[in-house]
Amino acid sequence: MTGMGRWRRLLGALITLTVLAGVALSATITAAAQTLSASPSAQIVAVHVWPPVLGSGGGQAEMVIVVRNATWCYVPALQHPALPVTYDLSQVSCAGGELWYPIIVEPNRTGTAHTLHLTMVALGSNGSRATMPFTVTVGNTPATVSYSYSAPNEHPDTPNAPYVLLAETSLAVTSIAGTPLRSQSSPFVAQLASICLYSTGAVASCGVLPGTVSWGVPDYRQGGNVGNQAPQLLPGCASPVGGTTTRSHCTVPFRLLGDQQVQATYQTRPGDGSASTVTALTAVRLLAPVDLSAGMTYNSYQNGDVNDCMMAAAADWVQTTWQHTPNPTQIVQTYWDLDRESNRGQTLPAGGTPLSNVEIFQYWTAHGIAGTKLLTVTANKTPMSQTAAEALLNRHQALYTAVILPAGIVSATPEGHAWLVVGYSGYGPVVITWGAEVQISWAQFTRWTGDVWTLTTTSPRQTS
Repeated sequence: MTGMGRWRRLLGALITLTVLAGVALSATITAAAQTLSASPSAQIVAVHVWPPVLGSGGGQAEMVIVVRNATWCYVPALQHPALPVTYDLSQVSCAGGELWYPIIVEPNRTGTAHTLHLTMVALGSNGSRATMPFTVTVGNTPATVSYSYSAPNEHPDTPNAPYVLLAETSLAVTSIAGTPLRSQSSPFVAQLASICLYSTGAVASCGVLPGTVSWGVPDYRQGGNVGNQAPQLLPGCASPVGGTTTRSHCTVPFRLLGDQQVQATYQTRPGDGSASTVTALTAVRLLAPVDLSAGMTYNSYQNGDVNDCMMAAAADWVQTTWQHTPNPTQIVQTYWDLDRESNRGQTLPAGGTPLSNVEIFQYWTAHGIAGTKLLTVTANKTPMSQTAAEALLNRHQALYTAVILPAGIVSATPEGHAWLVVGYSGYGPVVITWGAEVQISWAQFTRWTGDVWTLTTTSPRQTS
C-alpha cells in the first residue's frame, strides 16, 4: 500500500467521527427543512490536506473533504498559478458526505517557496453553494521526511484534542563527531519526531509511539566495502523509545575506512497488529592515516551504466593531484568521443565499450583530459608490495590502477575495472571508484591488481 493510500485509510476514522458527530445536527436540519418546506443548504464541514507542504520536487497532495447536504463538489481552475498544477476541474459527486481529491504540483525550480490558494466548492440540490479556501505550499528545498503510518487508532498522546491520529514519524541520524571521521569508533545519535492529526483539523507534533531503535553498519565480510552489503546489526546499541524519549545513541565501530553508511531503524510495538518501521541512513567518510582525497567529493561519471572506468579514474587522478574538479558532462562526452574513434564509427552498445590504458594514455597525451595533458607514464612492478605502494602514496603520488574484480564482488563473473589508490592504513589501501572512497585489504590489493601506473601531467592552469 502506498504512503498516500495509508493516509486515506488513516483519515477514514477521522471522517467517520466527523460524520457521526453531525448526525444529530443533520437530523435537526432535516426536520427544520421539512417545516420550512425547503431542502437544507450545502455545507463544507472540513477540508483536510496532506501533506500541506510539498518539497521542491513537487508531487501529489491529497485532500479529504467532509460535506453535508451537497450533491456535487469541485475545485475551480486557478487563473494564474505560480507553478503548473493538475487536478480534476469537473464536478464530482460528493453526495455520500465525503470526497477524496488529489492535486498534483510540478517541481518548483524557481528557488522560492510558493503557496497555491485554492477553493473547494460544494453544490446542494436546492441550488445552494458553499465554499472553503485551502492552500498547498511547494517549498524551495527537497522533502526530507520519511513517512510511516500506523493503522487508524487513537494515539496515546491526547493533550490537544480527545481524538488524534498518528500521521507521520521521521527519523534522522547524525554523527556527533561530525564528518569526516578519523576514529573507527565514533558516536552517533538518532532523533525521532512524530506529527499527529487532531480532530480539530490541526496538524502538530506529538509523542512518539513506544518502540525500539536498532543500529547497523554494512557487513563487509568479503570484498572490502566495494560491493553493496546488507546491514549488520549492532546488538549493544538497541534502545527503547516512546513518548518524550525520542533519542537513541550508539558508538559505532567501523571495520573499514572510506565512505560508510550508518543505519538506524525505529520499529513500534505491534499493539494493534500493525507495526510501523522507519529507517534512516547517514553517510560518513573515515579518513585513512594517509589519505590524498581528504576534503574532496568525487563524481561517478556514470560509471556502472557506462564502461568509462578508465576515463573516470583519469578524472579522479586530476582531481586528487591538482585539486581541480573536472566537469562530469565533459568527462563522459570525452569518453564517448574516444570510444567512437577507437571503434572507427561502428555502432556502439548502450554502455559503450571498455577502453584500454593505451587508448586512454594516447588520447590524454594528444588531446588532454580535464584540462591536463599527460607528460609521463611509469609502469610499476607488479604484483606491487605493500611497502612499495605506501612509499609512493607517502610521496603524494596517487596510483592509477587496473584490477580484475572476482566474481561475487560486483557481478556474477570476474570483471575488469580501473580505480585510483589514494591512501592506506595497516588494513589496506583506500581507493576512489564509482564516485566513492572504499577500502580493500592488502591481500586483496595483491590478488586483484593487474597494473599500477604513476603519472605526471601539465596543470589545468598551464593547459587552459
